Amino acid sequence: MTTLQSSLRNYSPAMLRAIAETNGIELASNQASQMIEQLAALLRDADHVRASLAACTPAAQQALAGLLREEGRSPRPAFERSHGVIRPAGPARLERERPHLTPANPTEELWYRGLLHPTMVETANGLMEFLCVPPELASLLPSPPPAERVFPPAPLPAAPGAVSLFGVLGNDQPERFSEQ
Repeated sequence: MTTLQSSLRNYSPAMLRAIAETNGIELASNQASQMIEQLAALLRDADHVRASLAACTPAAQQALAGLLREEGRSPRPAFERSHGVIRPAGPARLERERPHLTPANPTEELWYRGLLHPTMVETANGLMEFLCVPPELASLLPSPPPAERVFPPAPLPAAPGAVSLFGVLGNDQPERFSEQ
């Protein structure tokens, strides 16, 4: 899986500035290598990661917990279907429109906080893009609560005296109907 440092190296300076601004820091340099070092140090700080997670909406926190339950990665199309699509934004659009200040959904919120990064994974069907939490960040995040069981739903208890198509519930034998 990709590391935080290698993920940050793939971003434009505009994206690095957007992550920094979302995290409430001012970068000391405009040189990409120094920006990456400063951001990586900030994002690896356990106190900062906890504060950043606490500042997220409940929906973003749930999305991140779900991702951590999946060993920190999910196919990008599946994650975006569940939690929202990251709107495409090149460097000029990032600087002009500043979408990081008003994320449209939980996926964008995690993306611009620097908690979610893209990576390519070799699968049985070839290369596929995944969204992941780099291992350095995942180790700083609290363990997610167990997932609620959604499907299949737990059976509902029968009400006392409830009648089924075959008679009173609890009767193992269907009622016999005779034709008259």
